[in-house]
Amino acid sequence: MRAARQRGGAAASKLRALAGRRRKLTSAGALVDFVSGVIHDTLEGRVEVDIARTCLYGASIQRALIQAGDLEQRLAVVEAQLVARRTR
Repeated sequence: MRAARQRGGAAASKLRALAGRRRKLTSAGALVDFVSGVIHDTLEGRVEVDIARTCLYGASIQRALIQAGDLEQRLAVVEAQLVARRTR
C-alpha cells in the first residue's frame, strides 16, 4: 500500500508540474510546441510515460478538432462566395 501511495503521489506531482505549463492549444503551431515539450520531458524523465501517452492522445484529438474547425471556416467562405455569385 505504501509503495502504491508513493507512486501515486509522484505521478500526481509530475502531473501538477505539467499542468503548471498549461498553454492554449488552439493552433497547429501551439500543438506542435506542446507535443515537442511532452516528448522531451518524457525522454528526460520529468513526465511519466503513462501521463505522456495520455497527453499525446489528447493532442491527437485536439489536432482533429483544429482541422475540423479550419475546414468549417474554409467551407463557410466557399459557401459565401457561391451565394455571392448567385445573387449577381
